[in-house]
Amino acid sequence: MNSLYRGAAGFARLSMWAALLVLTAACERNNGSEYPVALTLAELENATYQGFEGVIDSVTLTNGVWTGVPFEEGSSLTPRITLVGGLHRTGDLDGDGDDEAVVLLHQEMGGSGTFAYLAVLDRHDGTLRNLATELLGDRVQLRRVSIEDRQLFADVVQAGPSDAACCPGKLVSHRWTLLPDGGLTAIAAPEVTGRLALAEFGELVWVLRS
Repeated sequence: MNSLYRGAAGFARLSMWAALLVLTAACERNNGSEYPVALTLAELENATYQGFEGVIDSVTLTNGVWTGVPFEEGSSLTPRITLVGGLHRTGDLDGDGDDEAVVLLHQEMGGSGTFAYLAVLDRHDGTLRNLATELLGDRVQLRRVSIEDRQLFADVVQAGPSDAACCPGKLVSHRWTLLPDGGLTAIAAPEVTGRLALAEFGELVWVLRS
């Protein structure tokens, strides 16, 4: 009985030490550079981005928004870049074992146009880096975005030859890979998959926000 008790106690001590080692390793991974924690939406809402049409310098968002100076003195028209809340996809695009993050940004230049961009970010030595910023187009609607097998996929609705800019209806699929030095390169030409129709909404689950 005593031997059995000593054996059980010894196993319990070993289990406790193993748990402590696992916890310590997890903490080191989360705080070290080898296994950084995933990028949070709060970080992405206050990150620095570049690669926008008509904007020479990089811009740093504050709570998901950047507003530039008016185009003319006294004018209310100002450039504005907004991170579209709710879209935050993560996955390993460069094959290093750590996840990158993809967000959707809208750029307004004071007119009727709204330019959509996908931006890819990662963390390097504790600092967020904007690896790529890809223009999708004016008043393009993003339907789906995902990261699979180190490729970035995006399904969009954009204006076709007979569509008004306000009312796009052409369904297009994009596919990119991340270049070693940053930037996205298309794997193939954008694929036109059809026209927007009621059938496209048949299998969606809708959530009432407001």
